Amino acid sequence: MDAQDDSSPADDFPTAPPSDPPTAPAGETPGPEEGVASRPSVSGRNLRRSLADRHRAKPQSRWPILLAVASGLVGLVFVVLIVLEGSPRVVTLWVCNGLDVPYDARVGAVSVTIAPGDFEQVRLAMEGESLDVSIAPIGSAVLFTPSTLTIDARQLRGHTLVVNPDRVAVLAREEAIYGSPPLGTPPPAPTSFHYGALLHEVDRVGFIGWFPEKMRAQPGISHSLESRIIVVDGLPLHRLAAVMVSSAPDDAERLARLFRDRSAWRPADPEPLEILTQLVAPEGVRELLEPGLEARPVRVGWHERWQDAVTLLEPERDLGAEYRALLEQSPDDGDLAYLTARVSRDPGEIERLVGRAVSGATPSPHAENARGRRLLRVGRFEEALERLERAAAAVPENADFRDDANEALAALGRTAEVIEREKEHVAAMPIDDERTGAQVRRLVALGMDEEAESVWGDLYAGLRGLWLTEPPASEFVYFRRLHALHLAEAKRDRDAFVEAARALAEVGDDDAAWKLAVIQGDGATVEELLGPYAMAEWLLLGHAVAARAGDGPRARRLLEQAIAAFAERDRGERELARLLRGEARPSVESIVALPLELDTLRIALVTIGLADPEVREAAFAHARLLNAAALAFPHLVIDELTH
Repeated sequence: MDAQDDSSPADDFPTAPPSDPPTAPAGETPGPEEGVASRPSVSGRNLRRSLADRHRAKPQSRWPILLAVASGLVGLVFVVLIVLEGSPRVVTLWVCNGLDVPYDARVGAVSVTIAPGDFEQVRLAMEGESLDVSIAPIGSAVLFTPSTLTIDARQLRGHTLVVNPDRVAVLAREEAIYGSPPLGTPPPAPTSFHYGALLHEVDRVGFIGWFPEKMRAQPGISHSLESRIIVVDGLPLHRLAAVMVSSAPDDAERLARLFRDRSAWRPADPEPLEILTQLVAPEGVRELLEPGLEARPVRVGWHERWQDAVTLLEPERDLGAEYRALLEQSPDDGDLAYLTARVSRDPGEIERLVGRAVSGATPSPHAENARGRRLLRVGRFEEALERLERAAAAVPENADFRDDANEALAALGRTAEVIEREKEHVAAMPIDDERTGAQVRRLVALGMDEEAESVWGDLYAGLRGLWLTEPPASEFVYFRRLHALHLAEAKRDRDAFVEAARALAEVGDDDAAWKLAVIQGDGATVEELLGPYAMAEWLLLGHAVAARAGDGPRARRLLEQAIAAFAERDRGERELARLLRGEARPSVESIVALPLELDTLRIALVTIGLADPEVREAAFAHARLLNAAALAFPHLVIDELTH
């Protein structure tokens, strides 16, 4: 990052806009830029000699002049102090927008328009030691709740104050080194994060929103450490959550509130709630979501997560009766009919309610999706596709609905259509390695290896955008090896998969390490790597591998862990735990009828097939049917276990 040399690369930082860079009011004034000619100066010694020559003919004392100057300065200081004592202090606030839409806000008496991910400056007068500031939305689109904050004079010392009316912005304080010659230092790195509050006090920073391409150098200083504050955006939420958890591992509840509030702005997007349920226990889920249950239109995702938490914590509570009462108040609400069906214990009532939810005056896309997924589980792919596409079209913001429709397309062998549909989503979020990996696998399945390389190249471009300069070499090594794993998965190449998983395990990827152990039948390593907090699906898969290898004690331990994990999940998985526990004899029909994810369903079918010779053939056949269109782990393991 070049402070002095105008020939430094222009892509080190975003090019500055024509106006002067927005700097925090407390920042120091930059010195002159080296390399620009300045006016010749006269040294102090020559200046004194010149004055002495001028006055040598008229020697006189300088003391009266000095005393007069000193007296004048003292008087001026007193005048300034008197003026300042009677003048209000000016407080500078920066107002930021954490949403993906612009909005107008009134902060005190000042109105501002804030672009997504941007900042606007507001200056207010503080008469005393504190200042009450009212904040309210302007216009008909109420994107946040009016509120008031109090600023104390002590907060102004050494801090930049940022107001976040919507409370969902994540701010990062970043540091970068400027110098000449460039040091080859790392790109800007976050030193702290701020989120979940109306007012953020950020350690004093020099720049707001962006770094300039070049900096003026201070005289005699070749390198300087500069800082800025930004709104973190452009990251997939699962990556943002990982960053936030790593920065504040003991602050899970505040992080969960942040993602709950994000969900309130975009209730059709399921991802914030998925992250929330991973951050806090069921008690926290119930407490955080309960206040939003009365919102209308109904926030279906909030009700689903709340229902699951309450059913787990209060198994005797009759949620069915509570939701029937809600439905009586709004009999035409398809979403309420669907939610009532979710907590009903009467199979006949469930069918009637789902039918009512799908065909009523206000059809529920969630009910349509639920029916489509049920058809997908039983292998009726054409019928499933019709319903799943209808749900996805009704709620385009719901990525889960779109993925379900893509699963049905892939099961019908229409992978090329899936690729076309996903292109715009991959392009819109090029640093989402999960979605990019899925796209790569689909391209390879069609023999389009060059196109797969191109999509992966977009991921690299996204990484460069994320780091602003070249990403660390370790990231390229990791993602190149991950790319090799995706290729092996798509080609169903066991040997290449083993090689790629081993390479990833060597750079510390525990996920790849346990996949390697599973496919090699290494039950001891599987058990060691999964640990007590593993996903229930992978514990059950580990059980299947150990059972197939004849390792009875390990298979039993992993099965017990899987049952315990499933028992704490939602309704379908709790019923699966009951079947696996032996409370009822499982059959292919009873397993397929459960509302399970396809990965979970495939593994459950393998499990009951290994446990019961009488259902083995039917269970393995159905698992192979669902596995045929799968392009990712655990498809290779299921292929081996069912043949």
